[in-house]
Amino acid sequence: MTRQADPRISIAIADDHPIFRRGLRSLVEPEYDIVAEAESGHAILDIAPSLACRVVILDLAMPGAGGLAVLKELRRVRPDLPVLVLSASPEDQHAYRCIKAGASGYLTKSSAADELLDAIKRVAAGGLYVSAAIGRRLTGDALRPAMRAGARANQLSDREFEVLCLLVAGESVTAIGRRLHLSVKTISTYRRRVLTKLDMPNLAALVRYAVETGLIAP
Repeated sequence: MTRQADPRISIAIADDHPIFRRGLRSLVEPEYDIVAEAESGHAILDIAPSLACRVVILDLAMPGAGGLAVLKELRRVRPDLPVLVLSASPEDQHAYRCIKAGASGYLTKSSAADELLDAIKRVAAGGLYVSAAIGRRLTGDALRPAMRAGARANQLSDREFEVLCLLVAGESVTAIGRRLHLSVKTISTYRRRVLTKLDMPNLAALVRYAVETGLIAP
């Protein structure tokens, strides 16, 4: 069955990789209109007040301000504009915080094309788009243990939480710095803050904590 196009859905893309933006444009444009592109968090925030679109597709890892910080500011500046986060990070690591910060949906970049198109349509209509697993975590007692009952992870800032997820995923401080466009010294500072706030003696203990609390899958 042929999918019915909705020419009224216009989209802005915020991603720092030109090749990815081009690929996303070729995937989306048969049905929807790409009306703006931004290559950094600052760039999308600069044009946000005048954006004439119905959905923003936002990458989390771009130069400058952290993705969650950009998301929060975008929601503050344009509370009327749905944001669909399209990230390379597994949804277990970031989806909950993105939705909590105001995103209307979360998809990984490994998602199927049809899923992306459906997600765009749903958030443009004012709905929420997440996987069934994340949806369960967003309701009542189904929230993951690490986000319930004042868990220590709630003490972390969004950037600290982002660094935590990358650390327990096995990435080095240098690799995290490259991914987040920050210096090794800055990432080392975040690493130290995470260990201090969670009262962890070392990275091994941090990984055990993350698995036991459900921050990451074992």
